Amino acid sequence: MQTAAIFYQTEGFDTRGQRLMGRQAAGEGFLKAIARYSSAPSLYCYTQQKAVFEEFCQRIRPWMNGDRQINWVPSGNFSALQEAGTLYRPDPMILDLAWQRRYGDPRAYSLCGITHTIASKETMKTLGDFLIAPVQPWDALICTSKTVKTMVETLLGNWAEYLEQRLGSRPKTQIQLPVIPLGVDCEGFTPNREIGTQLRTALGIAPNDIVVLFVGRLIFHAKAHPVPMYLAMEKQLKQLMLNSISSKQVGLKTSNKNLILKKPPISLVQPSIIYLLTVVVLRFDKEFGRQQIFLSLWQITSKKLSD
Repeated sequence: MQTAAIFYQTEGFDTRGQRLMGRQAAGEGFLKAIARYSSAPSLYCYTQQKAVFEEFCQRIRPWMNGDRQINWVPSGNFSALQEAGTLYRPDPMILDLAWQRRYGDPRAYSLCGITHTIASKETMKTLGDFLIAPVQPWDALICTSKTVKTMVETLLGNWAEYLEQRLGSRPKTQIQLPVIPLGVDCEGFTPNREIGTQLRTALGIAPNDIVVLFVGRLIFHAKAHPVPMYLAMEKQLKQLMLNSISSKQVGLKTSNKNLILKKPPISLVQPSIIYLLTVVVLRFDKEFGRQQIFLSLWQITSKKLSD
């Protein structure tokens, strides 16, 4: 059975650092899932150094079910990649790998990347280069939502139009763009009512107040703009016919956590505000009870904002 060799660099799969990013949480979740649930008899790790491979083995063994072989694929060992079938890199930066593969047999194995932040200048340039790099129809760039796929296709279309004007021929997109949303480790989000009650008390939130918990980074220029969230919250409030007004600003700091209770701009939202609790880091998982809403801006922006 063929599987995928994982292009492993510790930074892309580790949530233990001080500056935690969404792509690292996604990478670690993927690593746990493939260790626990993959039916392949062997796992493959693609690294430059043996020491990094050994660190990979130490990380995934506690998550593995059963005793499976873990194979090291040194960088440039194309025959071992052919055995695995696919080389997976946890970001869109697979073009250098495509050029390297071109010196051998491009049909020997496929390449697979995944999107994260796509609004940065570097990422948009990389996506445009997919039109001229030697990627193949058996390669893939996973899009984590329909919105992301639409944005990638639009960007590729704009670059293709430019190349047609410049060169007289419009290149076609060779790579596949499947939509596979990021998985969720349900065990990591098991509610703990006791801790949730303690946090509500510390923040001055009544037992029946609704808490909207956003996990991520509210960075309008590169990640998530808060306005769609405010509008969606207000729409939901009107549907629930909540008339109570509760808006405060509270700060609570614990180890590696910074919780901020924010009040959205009055010019954008009517003053029937519920609690919006912004979690600056992503390790905040079990500490609220069942009376809350977990919010993802990708879910909001993937719908028509005119609705």
